[in-house]
Amino acid sequence: MTKQRKPYRSKKREEPRVLHATGFLGDSGEPPSESLTGSLTYRTAGPSLMEIFGGSTRLNEERISKTFHKEIVRIESSINFQYELASHYMWLINAPIGVRINEVNDILTPCFHKSMIGLTTAFYLNRQGLWGAARPLIRHAFESLIVAKYCSVNNDSEIFDKWVDGLGIYFTNGILKKIEHPSTEEFSRFWGLMSEYSHSTVYALQPDFNFDDYRDDIDLNFVFIEIMLECKYHLLISHIITSDMKYYQDRYKDKERASELRRLLTANYSEAKKGMAKGSRCLIKDYRCSWKINS
Repeated sequence: MTKQRKPYRSKKREEPRVLHATGFLGDSGEPPSESLTGSLTYRTAGPSLMEIFGGSTRLNEERISKTFHKEIVRIESSINFQYELASHYMWLINAPIGVRINEVNDILTPCFHKSMIGLTTAFYLNRQGLWGAARPLIRHAFESLIVAKYCSVNNDSEIFDKWVDGLGIYFTNGILKKIEHPSTEEFSRFWGLMSEYSHSTVYALQPDFNFDDYRDDIDLNFVFIEIMLECKYHLLISHIITSDMKYYQDRYKDKERASELRRLLTANYSEAKKGMAKGSRCLIKDYRCSWKINS
């Protein structure tokens, strides 16, 4: 007879209910406006949710732009430089001159393109203090970049066929466990962390729109975005752009500007890594190195 599993029970079930006093006005006699604090107090006499949202996000953007000015300027330039660099090559994909492109370009270019939109949106949300809403977009970009490089390195894999047909892909069993080199420890750790933020867990989204209480989360998101941008750059220059595409770009487009963009992006990424923890730098290194896939 199969032993019946005992259901999991949280200790929080047994914790006593804590009553919080309401209506305390403090010394001033009036509570601060929720549209300034970003707190959701559920006061019937308070501002509407849209007033709280609008007021707090506008204030957050002003404060975040000042607090993280250096990071914001660098990320904006990286996004613009990367888009401009891609523009020097993307016209060749469907050019009538028959340029040789990557065999799995039907996954490489969409993943690059959609992750650019996702990361730009995440950056915009984070600047408004909406750090919780930004994280599922960062997770999407990460998955796209891993799937795209995996298919480029292992272009006979059924992962490509499932992706282009819109079928489900098992990220861990179908991809991560098949990467023999490098170690996928940092990939798994990052994906697990981002999954906690993306699914309906206790860690997902954010409790209010207060900047002061969640400054570290906003800072962390900027780091996540810069990690993804450098990985995207590697996907572009090492997998999307073929030797044929480079030849025709050098011949018919602005070779000097493309080289300058590469230099500017490399400088941005080098500067960004100075403030990153070891695990973040390792994730970038592992993404950029040569992958070996087991059969």
